[in-house]
Amino acid sequence: MKPIGADGSPQPMEERHYKPAELAAMWGFSAGTVRRLIQDELGVLRLQGVGPTAGKRQYTTYSIPASVAARIHERLTHKPLQAALPRRNPRSVVFLRNRNTGVSQ
Repeated sequence: MKPIGADGSPQPMEERHYKPAELAAMWGFSAGTVRRLIQDELGVLRLQGVGPTAGKRQYTTYSIPASVAARIHERLTHKPLQAALPRRNPRSVVFLRNRNTGVSQ
């Protein structure tokens, strides 16, 4: 029996998982950009280097569930909100002297 959520959707372990390179190809980003987008995202599986790595770099493997990928994509496609500032009347210019004569009045 497959685990099903309260809303009838499959549990995260049942859904398709993507690699950063797969999402990068689908979205037109680099794999590094996708890794930066998902590194702190809730629901992303992260496997950090295990085993003896005496002096070697530790690698991190990411696995992104389809629901998390959809959430990230939706967040990226929303247009940023712009503050609606009230329009002001342009400042009026007041001349304190007659510009033709050069003499103050």
